[in-house]
Parts: sequence; structure tokens; C-alpha cells
Amino acid sequence: LEEVKRRLAGADGPAPNSAEANIPYLRSDHFLVRFLIARQWNVDKACVMLKDHYRWLADSKMTALLQDSFPEEEVIKRYYPQAYHGLDKKGRPVYIERPGAIDMRRLLQGTTSERLIEYVSASCETQIRRRLPGATLARGEIVDKSLNIVDLEGLGFQMVTHNTARRVLKEVVAVFQNHYPECAGRTIIINAPKVFSIAWSFVKPMLDDKTVAKISIFGTDKAAYSEALLDLVDADQLPALFGGRCLCDGHDKLSCMRSAKGPWADPEVQHILDTVPLEHIMTQEGCRALHEKHERDSKGKSGKEESSQEVPAPSEGVEEASALEGFLAKEVAEKESEEAGVVEPTVVADEDGDGEEARDIAVGLPEIPSSTRGNRGIPSAELQCAEMEATLLEEENRQHEEVHMSTLTEWVNEFNTLTVEIGRLVIERAQGYYDGRSLWHQVVQEYAQKRDELDQTNLRLEESVKDLSKAETAFTAPSRDSPGWLSDGDWALLAPLPEESASCEEKVVSPTWKLMQGDPRLLRTLRLS
Repeated sequence: LEEVKRRLAGADGPAPNSAEANIPYLRSDHFLVRFLIARQWNVDKACVMLKDHYRWLADSKMTALLQDSFPEEEVIKRYYPQAYHGLDKKGRPVYIERPGAIDMRRLLQGTTSERLIEYVSASCETQIRRRLPGATLARGEIVDKSLNIVDLEGLGFQMVTHNTARRVLKEVVAVFQNHYPECAGRTIIINAPKVFSIAWSFVKPMLDDKTVAKISIFGTDKAAYSEALLDLVDADQLPALFGGRCLCDGHDKLSCMRSAKGPWADPEVQHILDTVPLEHIMTQEGCRALHEKHERDSKGKSGKEESSQEVPAPSEGVEEASALEGFLAKEVAEKESEEAGVVEPTVVADEDGDGEEARDIAVGLPEIPSSTRGNRGIPSAELQCAEMEATLLEEENRQHEEVHMSTLTEWVNEFNTLTVEIGRLVIERAQGYYDGRSLWHQVVQEYAQKRDELDQTNLRLEESVKDLSKAETAFTAPSRDSPGWLSDGDWALLAPLPEESASCEEKVVSPTWKLMQGDPRLLRTLRLS
């Protein structure tokens, strides 16, 4: 550690007079140890990593990013759901991300991939400078890792094979691993679909073995992953969406993904973060700043109460003591029941034990009419045809899915084989080139499509200009012999009369129409009008 400090005081440290050089925490013991652990205490590798980190902070203009309000944050959170929500039982911030709910098309309509990466980078730096220190103050001991919950519900082929999504994913993983090492305490992946095996095969080689060991993967069994999460997070801190009791707005399960829940949002904690140096907070002495303040406030309050307290009358004292004993007994009973895991049930489970999930499903189903329920055993011919068609479509979809899975599996195996034989650097460069080519082709196709639309618009504009010119010339022609006089057919196309759109029978029997047909001047006058 001392050798790293010595080197960082020279060429390996932040650039002189830079914003990074004016932040003592970036050279504190707690900060440097994370990079040493990430490089197995190899001083040379840790110094290289730190030097790259300082350069990255400067190049990404991190000081300005932390002051950026990110006006597009609402769009990002809507189409890229992720949030820090409360603490786990070890006092670690709980980070929740839902990649399966990402809508990349709408997301890129509201922001750019570069801006998205900037948002993620600023969030990571905020984690280091605000959330982890805030959790440390609340806990009274150093907290420097988070619990990550990754919900893959809805993850499909489109997300896995989307070129921009893959590029953003690679850059985000690189940011986590190269600039924020040793920050993930545990990662729980839930609702992992079949396609996740493909995505995991792509991401796993980019992670080191130590990181992979911290990851636990669960399928779509809600009871199983809820039990695992509740072992790590108290029910009042875990969103109801994942088996907890927290509903930040009182009714919407997704409200927890939009709220700011955690000690870092507490004004008292924010005041300490703003006034006490970060390098002091993340020490064994400084981490107790909030607890020591509460102890001082409590002692001062009790001292004032003792000095100003009068001796009560016997009956009044007995009455107050009885009330206090009752209050304390109630508090102790509630605390014991909470520690024992006894909570008020919010949902009555059915006979199958499905509980709330089964109730939600039942609520979403339409009620079957009584007339239909009576004849359920005799399906109609239309119903049988519909069921047969649905079965065929389901089988066709299953076959398509098998083809996709087989193709992607072959691609991943080929990728891993080439990685071993040729080398990761060469593969990544080649893949980057082909990704760029693919994006270029997409842009060219979009440009060609827009060009076709422009050409069609120009043609329609030319036709409209011709019609307008023909009409202007016709209005200036005083007689049949004048230049610009239109034929009867031209007049009919330029200014059709309502009678001309009528049926043949109406034209024959209508005396008015016969009269107009016999008088070209009358027709022309009507068309002009």
C-alpha cells in the first residue's frame, strides 16, 4: 500500500491541478486497497489500473457528469429499469436492474448510447461517493459493497442479438470491472429464461473467476428466488415485486423502481456527507459519525429533561409509569414478533399455496359467463378450430425457437473456440469491425428508405404543380379558341362534378344531367365555380 502511494505521488497519479488531484479520497487507503485486491496485491498491475482510472475520470469529465441533472433520466428509467432501493441485512445498498424490460428502440429515441454510458458511469461514481458512504454512516461500520438483483423476466432474442445493446453491455461491463472493482458483494439473477444461457456464455468470459463466484442464478420459480432474497434482505426493504413487502407509493409494485429509498436520501446523512471528508468517513473511526451524533443528541436531551423535570405527585407518577410500561411492552412485543419473522399476512394463500401470485393471475382473467360454464364439456366447432390453430401456431413458434437456440448456441461455441485459438483481442477487434459494418448497413438502408420517400414526395409535388399550372391557364382562357383551353376530358379530371360520380342509372334518368351534357358552357361554368 505504501509503495502504491509513493508511485501515485508521481507519474502514476492524477494529473497535477486536475479535478481528480483535488479529491483526497481518490488516494486514500480505502480507495487504493480495492484496486490492490482486484489485482491480487500486485503493485505494478494495481498502479497501471489506477493510472488508467484517473485518466478515464478526466476523459469522461466525471466532475461535470456528477453535476449533470440528466434531463433524460425519466426516459432512461422507464425503458431501462434500474434503481438503488434500500439496504440488505448487512447494510449494503440493494441495486435492482431489469434487463428483460429494456426497450432499446424507445430508449435510443430519448437518448444516445454514449449518453446512456455516461449516465451509468455517473451512477457508479455516485455509488462510491454518496451511497456507500451513506450506508456506512447508517450501519456504523464500513460498507463498501452492494447486493445486486438482476431480473431477466422478458429477456428475449431481440435484446441478446441487438448490436447496439451488445455494444453498450460490453462497455458497461468494462466500466464496472476496470474502474469500480470489488464493489459487488453478491449478485442474484432471477427469472433466467432459456435464452439466458446464450447471453451468459457471451458475458461470462468477460468476468474474472472471483466475480463469477459471487453470482447465483435462479429460474422463474418465484417461491425459490423470493426465499433466497428474503434471506439477504428484510421484507420491508425488498420490493413486493420480488416477494418483499415494500410498495413505495402504497399500491404499485413498480413504484420501487422509481423511488429514492436509502440512507443516502436522508437529510441528516446528506449533511454529514457534505461536511465531513469522504476519506475520513470510510475509516473505522469516521464510520461512526452518525451514531456518535445520535448519542450526543440523546445525552444532551436526557440532561435537559433531568434538569427541568419536576417531582410528580404520587398518583400522577404511577399513571405515567403505567402508560410508559404499556408503551414499552407494546414496542418490545412488536420488535420480538418482527425479529421472529411473524408478519401480518397480506394475502390468503389458496390450496395450492400460490398465494398472491395466483390471486394476481385470477384477477387478470375475464369471468366466464354462466351460460358458457354449463356447456364447457361440449366445445363448439369454432372453438375446436381455434384450439387447433393455436396448437399449430404454438408448435411453429417452438420450432422457430429451437432453430434460434441452435443457431445461437453454435455461434457461441464457435466464438469461444476462436477466442481460445486466435485470442480475445483479435476477436474483439474483428467483432467491433463487423458490428460497425452492420450498423453502417442499417444506416444506409434507412437512408435509402428515406430517399425513396423523398422521391415519392417530389413526384407528388410535381403532379400537384402541373395540376395547379393547368388550372391557372384554364381560368385565363376566355374562349375555346384561346391558348390553354382544356378539353372536356381535361375539365372532368381537373374539376369533377358530383353528378359524374353518380351511378350510370342516375345519369341517364336525371334531366339536369342531360341538360348539362348538352351545354358545354354550362358544364365549364359549373366546373369554374
